Amino acid sequence: MCLLMVASPNYTPTRKELMCACTNNPDGFGYAIHVGDRILTGKGLNAESVVSKFLKVRAQYPDAWAMFHARWATHGSVCTTNSHPYEVGGRQDLILAHNGVLGVEIPAGDDRSDTLVFAEDWLPNFLELLDDESGFGELEELVSGSKICIFSTAPELQNQVYILNEDLGHWVGGLWWSNYSYQVKDSWMFGTKNYYSSNWDYVKDDDYQTDFCFNCEMYEPHPLVDFVCATCGSCLDCLTDLDDCLCYRPDLHQESLFGGEY
Repeated sequence: MCLLMVASPNYTPTRKELMCACTNNPDGFGYAIHVGDRILTGKGLNAESVVSKFLKVRAQYPDAWAMFHARWATHGSVCTTNSHPYEVGGRQDLILAHNGVLGVEIPAGDDRSDTLVFAEDWLPNFLELLDDESGFGELEELVSGSKICIFSTAPELQNQVYILNEDLGHWVGGLWWSNYSYQVKDSWMFGTKNYYSSNWDYVKDDDYQTDFCFNCEMYEPHPLVDFVCATCGSCLDCLTDLDDCLCYRPDLHQESLFGGEY
């Protein structure tokens, strides 16, 4: 699934929100801050360290655009190299982070994440589409249900910030979130506060509990094991149909649901 956050100038997420996102997406963390003439980046595998560094740098540049990413690994090993954000085509003036699963071809034996393959091998050939209205829409369709943020100081591009499929995430004030895994939810099973990764909104009823699917907007009894919407059949992590979803891992979802390590 992953969690991607984009902060507009003079808005900063809380440490609690970031740590919740990292707990739900524990496979690597990183950030980028657009300070005008350059883009500052950092990443690593220790959530506390990366969150602290991000908040420290953000405090130095509160009026800049910023992004933060917490990874849920679907392709490639868990390592700093595969942690977002990435340079696009090896360029320090183009930085990218992503939430979702990209249908790029990954060569046999290639340990790069799908997003790193996209950033290094694919997107550099289509940069001109970012500033073309119809081309931008084509890019959004090509990446399907994925959400991508690109920071740019590239001289050939017009804008500093691009968000592909922005409408698939949501804004809270000046903060854009790719999904809800930064929130601490009430546990419907244990009656306690738990970090919980899901695209469901929990709604209590007098007799039983139902959940709201953000994909088809239907209320359903919570699927304990499958983590699939019973109405539309989409994966509740990336909201894509299971035939197209590559992040669907019910064994991990079930283990996480019952409090195990993940």
